[in-house]
Amino acid sequence: MNCYLDAVILSCLHKIKGERTIYSIYHLLKGKKSSQTIQDAHFYQLTTFFQTFPAFERQSYERRIKLLFQQGLLTTEGHPIYVVTEEGAKSIKQYFTKISFPKYLNGYQYQQIASIFWRRFTFFIQVLSHLIRKERAYYPIERDPVRLEWLKRFITNAKQPREQLAARCYDELFSLLSNNPPEDPRIIAVQLTGVEQIGKTVQQTADLFGIEKTECWFRFLNLLHFMLESIISKRETYPLLYGMLADLNKGVYLTKSAEQTYRLLKKHYSLQDIAVYRKLKINTVEDHIIEIALSDPYFQLTPYVDEYTAQEIINIAAQIGGKKLRPLKEHLPNVTYFQIRLVLAALGVKHGIT
Repeated sequence: MNCYLDAVILSCLHKIKGERTIYSIYHLLKGKKSSQTIQDAHFYQLTTFFQTFPAFERQSYERRIKLLFQQGLLTTEGHPIYVVTEEGAKSIKQYFTKISFPKYLNGYQYQQIASIFWRRFTFFIQVLSHLIRKERAYYPIERDPVRLEWLKRFITNAKQPREQLAARCYDELFSLLSNNPPEDPRIIAVQLTGVEQIGKTVQQTADLFGIEKTECWFRFLNLLHFMLESIISKRETYPLLYGMLADLNKGVYLTKSAEQTYRLLKKHYSLQDIAVYRKLKINTVEDHIIEIALSDPYFQLTPYVDEYTAQEIINIAAQIGGKKLRPLKEHLPNVTYFQIRLVLAALGVKHGIT
């Protein structure tokens, strides 16, 4: 392995055990908003890495796969199915023993809001630092009218003198980043722009810390997701920081199409009614139902599969292992593929089926 990203790719491929193509991991890291990618993220317990490398180019990914194959860490019976070798499995274990695994990273839960929060937060720091020094001549790091309007509204609604607002921000950040953070807080600090300071890029930050660029990126995300988890779970302790993401904290994250289906389900539309109303194939609506089941902890299975059948699916899945549907269907001829997928989505992880 040549970098942290290689270790992440290899770790993800090890989890899917050749049951999906290499491109399923590419789409996972990119954060492709498709039902299949979201289902795979949950089925294979890979939600940690969802959308954590959004700028990944397909050719670059394929080069990484080729290198891992040439190093004997992957084997294949034909492109695009690759399986981690025994040597590859040892390499993953050795790598994350030597270099810590990003335990707070939770791409599926936080990455959708992380990028927006980060841009708001860094813009707030830049503007506030200049307001305190009464310096108006500077280049703002944001030009987006939406974010400009958000910041004006945010500072106005705070109803505090600028100095007090800065003190509040400092106190909350100090408390947050003194609370046993998983990474060196300077990874965040050096990327901030303010008076007499230009925020460093990821590459510049990596050079400063003497680490490789993709390792720096994942450590930054690990710390950022730690911040988000702490802010959301202890919003009373960090009211100013929580105010920067309150409107983003929805709880249930769905693709836009699945969200429309979800609204109709709440109005008691049947699957068939939704398909007709939205002019979709029934299979597409079923994909949405599975996506909803994965995202909504209060989702009810019973309208689609009875308790006895659900338990039967769980039992067979535990016996034969894996996530391939055909072997399960052969053992359960009277159960539909949709019911199998839905039960695995809603109950599989809960019952330890990996």
